[in-house]
Amino acid sequence: MEKVLIYTLLCLPEILLTIGIYTFIRRIFFIRNSIKTLGEISGVQEHKISSTRGTQRTVYYSDVHFNDESGGRHKCIVGFANRFLSRRVGDKVPIVYDKNKPQRSFLNYRFMVWITPVSILVVGILSLYLKYK
Repeated sequence: MEKVLIYTLLCLPEILLTIGIYTFIRRIFFIRNSIKTLGEISGVQEHKISSTRGTQRTVYYSDVHFNDESGGRHKCIVGFANRFLSRRVGDKVPIVYDKNKPQRSFLNYRFMVWITPVSILVVGILSLYLKYK
């Protein structure tokens, strides 16, 4: 078991780079097969989150819905991108979705679409550089 952990840690830069390249290529294919549309903020959910200090804070998540080409209604999970939304019900927001799987959707902001694959790729490249430096 210890050997597996050691070999995994030794190969971590290569693993991160491989995952980064995979997610980057996958995102390119997503963009090539996607459709841009406008979604609408249809509501706001309130969640109480406990902190480590025993206090609670309130976090608001916007419900964003959009219609695909065939008229089907779908929900876009905005995740941490929620902080970029205005939180007013009825506001329009740009959405990009996979035409074959409309449930795969993102807010159509370059930052939101590319942050995950680029971050993993950069961490993989930097860790590989540091490993062989």
